[in-house]
Amino acid sequence: MSIARRLDNITLADIREVLGQNGKKSNGNWLFQCPICQDSSADNLIVKGNGAYIHCFSCANNEGGKYVLTEIEKKRAEERRKEQNMAVNEKPRFLDKNLQEQYVEYMLLANEKLLESSEMLTLLYKKRGIDRQTVIDCGIGYDDTEEHWVIPIFSLKYDGMVMGFEYRRKNFDKYDNGSKVRREKGYITDICPVWGREKAKTLIISEGFWDAYALHQYLRNKGNDDHTIYSCSNGVTSFLNVINRICFANFNEVKLILDTDEAGNKVTDEIISKFPFIKDKRNFLFKGGYKDANEWLLATQEER
Repeated sequence: MSIARRLDNITLADIREVLGQNGKKSNGNWLFQCPICQDSSADNLIVKGNGAYIHCFSCANNEGGKYVLTEIEKKRAEERRKEQNMAVNEKPRFLDKNLQEQYVEYMLLANEKLLESSEMLTLLYKKRGIDRQTVIDCGIGYDDTEEHWVIPIFSLKYDGMVMGFEYRRKNFDKYDNGSKVRREKGYITDICPVWGREKAKTLIISEGFWDAYALHQYLRNKGNDDHTIYSCSNGVTSFLNVINRICFANFNEVKLILDTDEAGNKVTDEIISKFPFIKDKRNFLFKGGYKDANEWLLATQEER
């Protein structure tokens, strides 16, 4: 006799929808007619609890239970596809043309200021491990008047469109409100491209911008720039609200590298549960005891 088939996050409602039966309760379990062997007594397919296990005692190799699971998975995949199509095709938010021009001008000026300052480039490398080429690649800047780092937020929909900025204090300490991040009014929460090679087949999703810069820099220095890196503009929990905007069909593989803290673990589990093809690639962080990719980059560069 084969063991019961495990169904994760499955409810009785899912099972009833596939079978077209209400079932009957027996000793805390539910009994159904198997769709494969069609037992006349309608009690060979047993569901334990609220959908935790399903097993047909008549079918060879539990074919009835496997069928139910397969049909539920097909239905959920179709629901995810429809949901993602709606999100990907969602009408994007446009910025006022004059404001967009101001953003681009400010980004280029801040980037130029940083590239001209050996002092700030040295500080950036010391504090975040980010080198000059990554500054060029990703448009990172520094505003010497405001004394803060300028992180451009690019549009997922339109290449090169600057949607806003994140700012970090010169020494990466906190602002008066206790936050390490400051954003301008009207800040847009979205999935944001950080680096993208045209037609790259590997997508890497990171938690923060410094993590994304670190991963890109590491891969580029290893001679691998055939990748695209996305981050989220408003923290790890926002991923769950905007990740559907990514057109996953453009990539052969998707790697997820969030922080190794409680929030990162929770969101990673939720994303992978919803998108099973996304792979958690944080083993190198757990192995070294690092909180995030930026901490890992700093440590490994110091070792070299």
